[in-house]
Amino acid sequence: MSKPLTISIDLDKTWTAEPMLFNAFAKIAKSFGHTVIICTRRAELSHDERIRLQIPEFITLFFADLGFKRDAVPFPVVIWIDD
Repeated sequence: MSKPLTISIDLDKTWTAEPMLFNAFAKIAKSFGHTVIICTRRAELSHDERIRLQIPEFITLFFADLGFKRDAVPFPVVIWIDD
């Protein structure tokens, strides 16, 4: 088995473009032992919006609040998926 990856998915115009696809991707990646997070330049996300966007509970969200996403995540990300 390969080394586990940390994969960050952007929220707006990425996850929001196809929530069902990224939900399925996140679940498959997790089943292979990878970590999937969402990092966004937003300041917050409501619980209702998280449910509407089908973001699984195992995904941790990081909020850059208009700053740099790399600064918002306190550990290395191997793959960034962003628009």
